[in-house]
Amino acid sequence: MTSSTVKTRILIISDTHTASLGDASSPYPFKYPLPRADILLHCGDLTIRGELEEYKTTIDMLNQCDAELKLVIAGNHDVSLDDKYRGPNGIRYKMLSDDNMQYTHRWWNHTVESAKAMWTCDETQKKGIRYLDEGLYRFNLSNGANFTIYASPYQPVFCDWAFDYQRGEDRWNPAALSSPGATSIVEHPIPSWPEVDILMTHGPPRGHRDMTFQRTHAGCPHLLRAAARARPRLFCCGHIHEGSGAERITWDVEKVNAELTAGSGLEEATEDAEDFVQKSTRVGERRVGSKQDLQFVDVSGEAQRDDRNGGPLSRERGEDTLLVNASIMNLMYRPAQAPWIVDLELPRSAREEHDS
Repeated sequence: MTSSTVKTRILIISDTHTASLGDASSPYPFKYPLPRADILLHCGDLTIRGELEEYKTTIDMLNQCDAELKLVIAGNHDVSLDDKYRGPNGIRYKMLSDDNMQYTHRWWNHTVESAKAMWTCDETQKKGIRYLDEGLYRFNLSNGANFTIYASPYQPVFCDWAFDYQRGEDRWNPAALSSPGATSIVEHPIPSWPEVDILMTHGPPRGHRDMTFQRTHAGCPHLLRAAARARPRLFCCGHIHEGSGAERITWDVEKVNAELTAGSGLEEATEDAEDFVQKSTRVGERRVGSKQDLQFVDVSGEAQRDDRNGGPLSRERGEDTLLVNASIMNLMYRPAQAPWIVDLELPRSAREEHDS
């Protein structure tokens, strides 16, 4: 009998900030060649300040990656892709100073349309790159996998950059499922389980890979609430460089189901959705090869349960989620954090099952 899932290799990166792949002599793990994968996911912050030349550099970098499908979202630094981030004379952006800790305001005159055109033109798409605005998408792979991904570049307000919203605002849940007291600003709500296989946002959820160097949580509690509803197989993000890493979140499925079955749903949960998180365990390991370091975790059905990689996800889809913050840059904007390779089971297309 043919399996209903397909083992699929996913390369995850984020916060590359215009970095090119280093050569063999580079002291950093972000170097050529990155491992081959079926899917590459870039979770935003493609640039430092959203200049057209920076986008070109990042597109060239992605073209060097060996993956059938390369899915990309913007981040808060990619200001010229945010049509709401404008000044009177063009696109407003912030530029990092030499010490990377202070900011200088400048103005740029290229348009959102010209920036997006670089990512959506035929030349870029021929390289396998797909730029995703906020919303739900479905893709088919040549290995027979058919999967859905929800993508969004947004995160709570953070140093007055792009794609942000106030912390009291809920961008992720239908109004009836928002936290008490939250202001709903949802445009494209994250669907509930089992509609989403992969959740890709720029910012992390509250309490998971979101700790800043100042020991504060920068993640969004409303996003965690939505993730508890969606319970995807994989949740990848970036944004908080210090949060780079992976963990396996086990949801309290009975609690979630009871709340959703009750109707309007999650009002009695805590704002951080702690009632839905049963446990969270760090997973992953660094493998050092002759050409690059990488972070690797195998949660496919073929994985053996052990302390190094956390073992496969539960056979019962929706019980747990692998969460990865794949920031490449460290706090000092050096590409010192390794890319992530995840082996994951994705749904096999109905046609593939029938043909088999």
